[in-house]
Amino acid sequence: MSDKIYNCAKSFLDECIKQSKNRADFRGYLCFECYQEKMRIYHRTYYANKRRNVVTKVHDSPLIIDEFEDNSSANCNCPDIVHVYKASKPGKYTKGEKKVYTDNHNKMKEGHVYMLCNMDSGSYYIGSTKDPKAREMAHRSTATKCPESKTQQFLYSILRKEGIENFILISLHILKNCCVKELTDLENQYIKMLKPPLNTEGDIDYMNWMIEDDDSIIQSFQNMLERL
Repeated sequence: MSDKIYNCAKSFLDECIKQSKNRADFRGYLCFECYQEKMRIYHRTYYANKRRNVVTKVHDSPLIIDEFEDNSSANCNCPDIVHVYKASKPGKYTKGEKKVYTDNHNKMKEGHVYMLCNMDSGSYYIGSTKDPKAREMAHRSTATKCPESKTQQFLYSILRKEGIENFILISLHILKNCCVKELTDLENQYIKMLKPPLNTEGDIDYMNWMIEDDDSIIQSFQNMLERL
């Protein structure tokens, strides 16, 4: 048996040392199970720091406000859209125009793209809403009262795990005189740019909860601010 000292994360002591004989040289004198746990802790810390960098940058940036021209009608500003409401009968459409039978193109006074985040852990989620306060209350209510919810399961698992009280909702971008589609398109742009880990669908899994390149994300966000 080697005289080297084993420093096990789980303190398996003699049992751990005995199981480590063949792995000591390349695992820092940890047994396989302790080595796995050490790597989990390392990855959690490593990626948490990257997430915190993104959250801090976005949190400290100014709120963006865009306003579409108010055409004083229920119609939005989307091009090539024929507004046909649910009670209407289908009519004739010119070539290239789209038939719309949903409320996605009904105009709203304003919409918000928001970030729901934990400043300490760097966990964050991107969403959109007409009413940020009501949406924040809905997130808290769902996480508390609907633990078995299949929708956005990963998000609400993290909210419960880290403590709902530790999350805040920040408006990032306000669109005035927009429709649901315009707001959703903007939300998708932010998701693509900021790569929010909590928008992931599925069970809680720290190994899928990563950000590979925080510098690139922050630079993309900074470039967008400079273009405005």
